[in-house]
Amino acid sequence: MVIDLSDNSIAQEIDYDEYGVILSDSNPGFQPFGFAGGLTDQHTNLVRFGARDYMAAVGRWTSKDPIGFDGGSPNLYGYVVNDPINLIDITGESELDPEIPPMSREELLRWIREEGSRRIRERLEFCRKNPSAKICKPPELLPNPNPNSNGGGGIRGQCPGGSTRT
Repeated sequence: MVIDLSDNSIAQEIDYDEYGVILSDSNPGFQPFGFAGGLTDQHTNLVRFGARDYMAAVGRWTSKDPIGFDGGSPNLYGYVVNDPINLIDITGESELDPEIPPMSREELLRWIREEGSRRIRERLEFCRKNPSAKICKPPELLPNPNPNSNGGGGIRGQCPGGSTRT
Protein backbone atom coordinates (compact mmCIF):
# COMPACT_ATOMS: atom_id res chain seq x y z
CA MET A 1 0.00 0.00 0.00
CA VAL A 2 1.31 3.46 -0.93
CA ILE A 3 -0.14 6.35 1.03
CA ASP A 4 -0.20 9.96 -0.20
CA LEU A 5 0.78 11.71 3.03
CA SER A 6 -0.58 15.06 1.84
CA ASP A 7 -4.16 13.83 2.22
CA ASN A 8 -3.76 10.28 3.64
CA SER A 9 -5.35 8.79 0.53
CA ILE A 10 -4.29 5.47 -0.93
CA ALA A 11 -2.18 6.12 -4.04
CA GLN A 12 -1.69 2.42 -4.78
CA GLU A 13 -2.89 -0.82 -3.27
CA ILE A 14 -1.45 -4.15 -4.39
CA ASP A 15 -2.73 -7.56 -3.29
CA TYR A 16 -0.39 -10.53 -3.56
CA ASP A 17 -0.73 -14.23 -2.94
CA GLU A 18 1.59 -15.71 -0.32
CA TYR A 19 4.47 -16.11 -2.79
CA GLY A 20 4.17 -12.64 -4.35
CA VAL A 21 2.01 -13.19 -7.42
CA ILE A 22 0.05 -9.97 -7.98
CA LEU A 23 -3.68 -10.59 -7.56
CA SER A 24 -4.72 -6.95 -8.02
CA ASP A 25 -2.99 -3.59 -8.45
CA SER A 26 -4.94 -0.33 -8.23
CA ASN A 27 -2.24 1.67 -10.04
CA PRO A 28 0.12 -0.52 -12.13
CA GLY A 29 3.52 1.00 -12.85
CA PHE A 30 3.03 3.75 -10.26
CA GLN A 31 6.28 2.93 -8.43
CA PRO A 32 8.96 0.20 -8.64
CA PHE A 33 8.64 -1.34 -5.18
CA GLY A 34 6.86 -4.65 -5.13
CA PHE A 35 6.44 -7.83 -3.16
CA ALA A 36 8.17 -7.73 0.25
CA GLY A 37 9.85 -4.43 -0.69
CA GLY A 38 11.84 -5.72 -3.65
CA LEU A 39 12.27 -3.81 -6.91
CA THR A 40 9.98 -5.13 -9.63
CA ASP A 41 11.10 -5.29 -13.27
CA GLN A 42 7.88 -4.68 -15.22
CA HIS A 43 9.26 -6.42 -18.31
CA THR A 44 10.32 -9.70 -16.69
CA ASN A 45 8.09 -9.63 -13.58
CA LEU A 46 11.17 -10.58 -11.57
CA VAL A 47 11.62 -8.95 -8.18
CA ARG A 48 15.15 -7.86 -7.21
CA PHE A 49 16.20 -8.35 -3.59
CA GLY A 50 19.80 -7.18 -3.33
CA ALA A 51 21.84 -10.24 -4.27
CA ARG A 52 19.41 -11.99 -6.64
CA ASP A 53 16.08 -12.01 -8.47
CA TYR A 54 12.89 -13.70 -7.30
CA MET A 55 10.27 -15.24 -9.61
CA ALA A 56 6.91 -15.10 -7.83
CA ALA A 57 5.18 -17.30 -10.42
CA VAL A 58 7.21 -20.29 -9.20
CA GLY A 59 8.03 -19.07 -5.67
CA ARG A 60 11.78 -19.44 -6.18
CA TRP A 61 14.95 -17.47 -6.72
CA THR A 62 16.40 -17.47 -10.24
CA SER A 63 19.91 -18.21 -8.96
CA LYS A 64 21.53 -20.10 -6.10
CA ASP A 65 21.91 -18.44 -2.72
CA PRO A 66 25.19 -16.49 -3.01
CA ILE A 67 26.14 -17.45 0.54
CA GLY A 68 25.35 -21.11 -0.12
CA PHE A 69 24.09 -23.21 2.75
CA ASP A 70 25.11 -20.49 5.22
CA GLY A 71 21.75 -18.90 4.35
CA GLY A 72 20.10 -21.57 6.48
CA SER A 73 18.11 -23.46 3.85
CA PRO A 74 18.89 -26.84 2.28
CA ASN A 75 17.29 -25.52 -0.95
CA LEU A 76 19.57 -22.90 -2.50
CA TYR A 77 16.74 -21.67 -4.77
CA GLY A 78 13.94 -21.75 -2.17
CA TYR A 79 12.34 -18.53 -0.96
CA VAL A 80 12.33 -18.10 2.86
CA VAL A 81 12.40 -21.86 3.53
CA ASN A 82 8.92 -22.06 1.95
CA ASP A 83 7.34 -19.90 4.69
CA PRO A 84 6.48 -16.59 2.96
CA ILE A 85 3.62 -15.95 5.38
CA ASN A 86 5.97 -15.50 8.33
CA LEU A 87 9.33 -14.62 6.80
CA ILE A 88 10.86 -12.21 4.27
CA ASP A 89 14.26 -12.00 2.57
CA ILE A 90 15.22 -8.42 1.71
CA THR A 91 18.81 -9.18 0.68
CA GLY A 92 18.39 -12.42 -1.28
CA GLU A 93 20.69 -14.13 1.20
CA SER A 94 18.78 -15.03 4.36
CA GLU A 95 15.22 -15.04 5.64
CA LEU A 96 14.05 -12.62 8.34
CA ASP A 97 11.04 -12.28 10.61
CA PRO A 98 9.59 -8.91 9.56
CA GLU A 99 8.53 -8.19 13.16
CA ILE A 100 5.25 -6.61 12.14
CA PRO A 101 2.49 -7.61 14.56
CA PRO A 102 -1.08 -8.28 13.33
CA MET A 103 -3.01 -5.02 13.18
CA SER A 104 -6.02 -3.24 11.73
CA ARG A 105 -5.82 -1.14 8.57
CA GLU A 106 -5.68 2.08 10.63
CA GLU A 107 -2.95 0.65 12.85
CA LEU A 108 -1.02 -0.50 9.77
CA LEU A 109 -1.19 2.98 8.22
CA ARG A 110 0.06 4.51 11.47
CA TRP A 111 2.85 1.89 11.67
CA ILE A 112 3.92 2.62 8.08
CA ARG A 113 4.11 6.36 8.80
CA GLU A 114 5.93 6.00 12.12
CA GLU A 115 7.85 2.72 12.32
CA GLY A 116 8.44 2.33 8.58
CA SER A 117 9.94 5.82 8.38
CA ARG A 118 12.17 5.10 11.37
CA ARG A 119 13.46 1.89 9.78
CA ILE A 120 14.17 3.67 6.50
CA ARG A 121 16.10 6.38 8.37
CA GLU A 122 18.06 3.68 10.24
CA ARG A 123 18.87 1.87 6.97
CA LEU A 124 20.03 5.12 5.34
CA GLU A 125 22.21 5.96 8.34
CA PHE A 126 23.69 2.43 8.34
CA CYS A 127 24.48 2.74 4.62
CA ARG A 128 26.13 6.14 5.11
CA LYS A 129 28.45 4.51 7.66
CA ASN A 130 28.86 1.21 5.76
CA PRO A 131 28.60 2.03 2.03
CA SER A 132 30.23 -1.24 0.97
CA ALA A 133 27.70 -3.47 2.80
CA LYS A 134 25.76 -5.68 0.36
CA ILE A 135 22.42 -4.40 1.62
CA CYS A 136 23.50 -0.84 0.70
CA LYS A 137 24.19 -1.62 -2.95
CA PRO A 138 20.92 -1.38 -4.92
CA PRO A 139 20.73 -3.13 -8.27
CA GLU A 140 21.79 -1.00 -11.22
CA LEU A 141 18.74 0.34 -13.02
CA LEU A 142 19.07 0.55 -16.75
CA PRO A 143 17.28 3.17 -18.87
CA ASN A 144 17.11 0.75 -21.79
CA PRO A 145 18.73 -2.69 -21.65
CA ASN A 146 18.26 -3.25 -25.39
CA PRO A 147 19.26 -0.30 -27.60
CA ASN A 148 17.35 -1.87 -30.51
CA SER A 149 14.03 -1.75 -28.66
CA ASN A 150 11.60 1.14 -28.28
CA GLY A 151 11.88 2.19 -24.65
CA GLY A 152 12.00 -0.31 -21.87
CA GLY A 153 14.08 -0.50 -18.80
CA GLY A 154 14.80 -2.97 -16.14
CA ILE A 155 17.07 -4.30 -13.51
CA ARG A 156 20.48 -5.66 -14.42
CA GLY A 157 20.81 -9.30 -13.47
CA GLN A 158 20.67 -12.86 -14.65
CA CYS A 159 17.78 -14.06 -16.77
CA PRO A 160 15.97 -17.14 -15.45
CA GLY A 161 17.38 -20.43 -16.72
CA GLY A 162 16.33 -21.19 -20.29
CA SER A 163 15.32 -17.60 -21.09
CA THR A 164 17.07 -14.70 -22.75
CA ARG A 165 16.89 -10.94 -22.33
CA THR A 166 15.10 -9.31 -25.27
